Amino acid sequence: LKANLVVENPKPSLKVGDRVRMFDGKEIGTIDKIDEHLLETLNERMTYSEKIGVFKKENDIAIFQPERWNEIVTRVKFLAAEKNLSEDIVLKIFDYIQKESIRKQTNIMYCNNSVDIKSESENRNQSQAIPQLFVAIQY
Repeated sequence: LKANLVVENPKPSLKVGDRVRMFDGKEIGTIDKIDEHLLETLNERMTYSEKIGVFKKENDIAIFQPERWNEIVTRVKFLAAEKNLSEDIVLKIFDYIQKESIRKQTNIMYCNNSVDIKSESENRNQSQAIPQLFVAIQY
């Protein structure tokens, strides 16, 4: 038996840098620019997390603060609902952000004396030797 194969005209695909336009033709920006902004904002948040890690080390404060985490979760749930975003997805994103913050603060607390002493790869290799107690916290 032979099967007849029908090939339809493929739909055009977006490429990096393509502009997204609304039906009225107005340009609303690019996904690439939005992604870049998200990563810049995440980098800024991690910088603050590292500074907080230095403060915690200098003042002998525990890395994980359950009360603060609960405040963040409550606020994020509210903002997700307000912005019509999936609560489940937003909580997963913030869970990963929290785990990365804990990883960075653990590295500061136990591997080096300041944020800038070693390259990120050297810090990552050293932090893998730290017990995963802080990273394995379930929320």
